[in-house]
Amino acid sequence: MTFHRLFFLIITILVAPVFGYTRINQEPLYFIKEGRVVALFNSSHVFPGQEKESITIQGENTALFAEPTLGRGDFQIHATLSLADIRATGAAFFLGGNFHTGPSKPQGNRALEIYLDGRDEGIWVDARHIKSVRLFQNESPVYIGKIKDFVKPGIPFDIALERVGQDFMFSINGTELFRKNVKENFIGTFGFLPGKGEMRLYDFWATGNFPEPTLCLQDLWKAGESGYVCYRIPSLITTQNNTVLAFAEGRKPGKGKGDTDIVLKRSMDHGKTWSEQSCIWDPGPDAFFVRDPSPIQDRETGKILLLMDSNWQGKNQPPGAQKIYSCSSFDDGKSWTEPKPIKIPSVKGLNMSPAFGIQLRDKTFKNRIVMPAIRRTESGQVASCVIFSDDQGKSWQVGNPGPAGTNECTLVELSNGDLLLNMRSNNPHRTFAISRDGGENFIPQGLDIELPDPSCHANCLHYSGKTPEGKNKHIILFSNANTEGCLVPHRFNMSVKMSFDDGRSWPISKMIYPGYSAYSTMTSLPNGKIALLFEKDDYRQLSLAIFALDWLLPPQVMIDSQ
Repeated sequence: MTFHRLFFLIITILVAPVFGYTRINQEPLYFIKEGRVVALFNSSHVFPGQEKESITIQGENTALFAEPTLGRGDFQIHATLSLADIRATGAAFFLGGNFHTGPSKPQGNRALEIYLDGRDEGIWVDARHIKSVRLFQNESPVYIGKIKDFVKPGIPFDIALERVGQDFMFSINGTELFRKNVKENFIGTFGFLPGKGEMRLYDFWATGNFPEPTLCLQDLWKAGESGYVCYRIPSLITTQNNTVLAFAEGRKPGKGKGDTDIVLKRSMDHGKTWSEQSCIWDPGPDAFFVRDPSPIQDRETGKILLLMDSNWQGKNQPPGAQKIYSCSSFDDGKSWTEPKPIKIPSVKGLNMSPAFGIQLRDKTFKNRIVMPAIRRTESGQVASCVIFSDDQGKSWQVGNPGPAGTNECTLVELSNGDLLLNMRSNNPHRTFAISRDGGENFIPQGLDIELPDPSCHANCLHYSGKTPEGKNKHIILFSNANTEGCLVPHRFNMSVKMSFDDGRSWPISKMIYPGYSAYSTMTSLPNGKIALLFEKDDYRQLSLAIFALDWLLPPQVMIDSQ
């Protein structure tokens, strides 16, 4: 067993008993529906095309496979796809085994492959890859027909794989082509290999037993709704009363600056359903626009604070036009006080950073409220910083600037009470700094090469749990548009990474969404799951993803641990 597999197995043993596994009812789980991603799947590359009716995968080093892992028992897998060519490309569907993406190409073992166009333009069932699978006595590939008799290049067709009891069946367009009585269970991932050709996926769904928790995406806000051209800059918190609050900017003119309001939706059932949208603050079209909603709840009083910053919309800004405002709620976000500017010692160019603040637990600065922010240095450069309050938001102070050239930032308290400031900059990786005095000063730590970034806002979340021995387990989650392996650092691949050592390393990473994605924010839900709200599809949606912590562990570890 390699060091990495041993490490993942140890982590599984520590984490899995705490958070547990869930099983899924026999209901259709759609991964792709009408050409749109509606549940999680994984890919080793960014898709070259994502049209309204389909997504495209191509290339020998590319794979598309469903998450979560398929478990033991009966199942159905259906897909609608098309092949640009049916001549010797090696396109295939695979089922079972462990399959994951490496640094440059997919890797792992497949229990069974059904080649849809390989040798002699045929359809082949091949089960040689995993020795424990005994579909055929001699383990030789089985030829079951000429694909050109069932499929035409570029024309969509349906495939179905089913297991009922010990019968395994494969069909194309409703015609059964292969049936085999099997005793082996198919356990592992399942999906598609385009081989040397191009494959388009229109629909992709399955039913069965999924040992891993699923992740489904729901669009919480859509561009054009309620009079707003787009919604941006999401923020999430979970209140002491187990209400989930989702904040955003409602931008009336479009993606850029202009007439902007702060809007809110509330969920009382762990993010499953949401209230109608309410507007917390609308300054009006002729005043200033507000942005960067940043909430925090004081654990002693239960008061929810919402900080925002403002910019005058006219060309000639009056003195002091750029300010930070605060409003509060005492009823879980149902109503809010009138926003008022907060008083901070004179600092030029002070703005909030999106997402949320934290309240410290370490005894030295216990209950201090710390909010990520951005300020200008004495030389006029922009730098990350924090503002903090020791009296529940009645008065505020500003910390000294972090490294010059940084801006939007996210904050987490470490296991020893230090603060980790994770920052956006013009570098291709995240910049980070440490504070040992509650945020007054930050010591630069350089770049984190394990966190590639396209210069976009990201988010850190502290997640605590206990090991079976009762010891506290500090886990830090990090979400961003992950540019690892991308030649050009565009905003794609919304991903979550996990650290068990206060952010010194990030051994576990999982993709949430492979398409266009930008700003993100996370919160821990009352049921122990994590909610992630992120900008999706060129700012056309703010989409919500919910997953359990053990879902982040690689599929092969989940299988090995059973």
